[in-house]
Amino acid sequence: MESLVKIVISNWIPSLIIGAAGLFLTNIFVKLAIVLLGFYIGAYLLYPMSGEYSDFMKDVMKDPTKSQIAFWLFGGAGGLGLILLYNVFIFFVGALVSGAVVYFLYSYLDQSFNISQYITFMDPLYFKFAIVGIFGILGGLFAYLKEKQVSQWLGIGVGAAVLSISLIHVFNIFVRKMNSDESYNFIVSTTGLYIMLGLFIILISIGYLIVKKGNKRGG
Repeated sequence: MESLVKIVISNWIPSLIIGAAGLFLTNIFVKLAIVLLGFYIGAYLLYPMSGEYSDFMKDVMKDPTKSQIAFWLFGGAGGLGLILLYNVFIFFVGALVSGAVVYFLYSYLDQSFNISQYITFMDPLYFKFAIVGIFGILGGLFAYLKEKQVSQWLGIGVGAAVLSISLIHVFNIFVRKMNSDESYNFIVSTTGLYIMLGLFIILISIGYLIVKKGNKRGG
């Protein structure tokens, strides 16, 4: 989580754009983000890696023109491949979120009420992971069936988080310049975290109203 925040802060200008897109363009944001992620994987990860396993690709990389073409082909293939797996991606997001919620809820109940003592028909640890797995699969199926709503809320959540962090960082830059103190970091202060959380909730609410209004227009 901390590394993700650092990435947003260090790239705060594009993060502002990405956050706004997630908040106000929810219907296309997730699919666009998946395409961009696929392009990044293909062009920046798989393409350089291909030169390590193929003499042909090594020769391609030596030619600037061929290398540029190959770069875009790998990126395009990555973006296309990932968007074709869009529904699989939505399923895994739903499964991951549902499984994580059930895991932490079960762990909390077990620590508070020692419910493992009542699980005598099998190993309590296996039972825990079985419950997490079942609810994870159910959550994944629900996300798959409710793909539009899940992608909208995923876009709103990511957009609101990125935008709130970016806006707080912009405010932090302003305060530093006003006080001529480059060491000041409002983001890590308790007040800054509360304001960031409040801003996140406000942005989530705005995103919800936008989606609700858009769904009414769409019938």
